[in-house]
Amino acid sequence: MSLFRRKVELPTREAALPGRSVRPFDVPARHTTLGTPLEGAVPEGYEVAVFGLGCF
Repeated sequence: MSLFRRKVELPTREAALPGRSVRPFDVPARHTTLGTPLEGAVPEGYEVAVFGLGCF
């Protein structure tokens, strides 16, 4: 038996909640352990991966 009674679909752009106009929290300039920058340009030869955890 399925937990969903109807097909699950992504909402349209018009039906989705609006994005934030400000950042949700401050991010330190450097990683505490590695000392590497947490924001800014991605070094040449690297790629970006974005992960989310929890309820958005």
